[in-house]
Amino acid sequence: MLKENNNIFVVLSAFLLFNSFYILPPITSSFIVPVIGLIYSLIYRNGNLSYKIIRKKKLFKHYCFIVLLFGSNLLITILHSSYDLSYAKNYLAQFIQLTLILSFFLLFIPYKIYNINYFERIIVLTFVLQSIVQIAAFSIPSIAQIIHLTYDQDKIQRLYLNYGGIRGLALTGSPGWGLSIGYAISFLFYVKSYILTRNIKFTTIIIGLLLIVGALFSGRTAFLGLLFSVLYFFISNDTYTQKIIKPIKIFISMLTILFICMIIYPTMIQQIEQKVFPFIFEFVYKYENTGKFSSKSTDVLSNMWGVKITFNEIMFGSGIFTDQSSGNYYKNVDVGVIRNILFGGILWFVLICFYQIFILDIFNKNFRCKNEKNILILLFIMLSIMELKAMTLGFNKYMFTILTFYYFSKKISKVEEL
Repeated sequence: MLKENNNIFVVLSAFLLFNSFYILPPITSSFIVPVIGLIYSLIYRNGNLSYKIIRKKKLFKHYCFIVLLFGSNLLITILHSSYDLSYAKNYLAQFIQLTLILSFFLLFIPYKIYNINYFERIIVLTFVLQSIVQIAAFSIPSIAQIIHLTYDQDKIQRLYLNYGGIRGLALTGSPGWGLSIGYAISFLFYVKSYILTRNIKFTTIIIGLLLIVGALFSGRTAFLGLLFSVLYFFISNDTYTQKIIKPIKIFISMLTILFICMIIYPTMIQQIEQKVFPFIFEFVYKYENTGKFSSKSTDVLSNMWGVKITFNEIMFGSGIFTDQSSGNYYKNVDVGVIRNILFGGILWFVLICFYQIFILDIFNKNFRCKNEKNILILLFIMLSIMELKAMTLGFNKYMFTILTFYYFSKKISKVEEL
């Protein structure tokens, strides 16, 4: 999967960086990355650091953009006399996370030039590892209990207990919405780095299956990424012949592996069918019973979209992100676009959209190939759709970490792809 023998340290460190699970709040696993990186650098690289990434102007601009958003956020709360810092804290966290991402490249990536697919596979493999963690936690409750040592009681109740043990299984600081976004993004990188750039192998199929199983435990939103990854495959620059042969080969291989698993692990497959499927395909079950496609989450979402917003709030916002008395979302609205407008008005939301475009680097004129441009455009469309459900654009930590990691990966990698 990754050629270098010591890359187990790189993947594990990327896992800690992306998932940011709590160790001793507010300290997360991301903070361990520089420590492991220093040890790794001393053992494998004789302490040599890679300064190439620091010379990129985009790094300085990224810090500046975060400071701009942080300052604008504070200004909005001051102008509205709300002094709500719950939103601004996110950009302080991004400033720190950007520094930790930088440390990853400084300490783990030698000055030698890697192919971009190397970094894309690191992204995919971190979620494959997360899938293995979730499968183990689902199968063995004692492992779930160990994972829950990193959760607060609210997350255990809201995800694990309320969903009958099918969610809240991941080793992450964001086991709900954030994890779903992470899996959704990983599906596109899986297609780019494993399907489009190499022959279909047994390991390719296993990796894909593990991503799908992990997504089952993370939430339905993750499968929006699966749909976009299929679209990405068919608009890629692969040949028309391969666009027919590869899906058939993958489909037959996955069915064969699933059939074997049903024979070897009948109990676990039955548990997934009885517990996970009713959640993932809730809208199908509802249609069979009521004749309508709906789910609890879509019903709640529909009510949120009916919230009353004044003209002044649309134009200037309210400066409130979180209800200080209850700790709930302002007006009990979780929809990303509405929360942003309620906080800072339409111009604030436009600024957030520009920030997301900046992170993706969509307007870069030096695209290496059609596949690279397409994946960035599809990622922006997908994330924009997710914003219609919950805070995503320029906000979500998984989105920020993975796509910032990807940007810097492109800047220090080879021009050609494998």
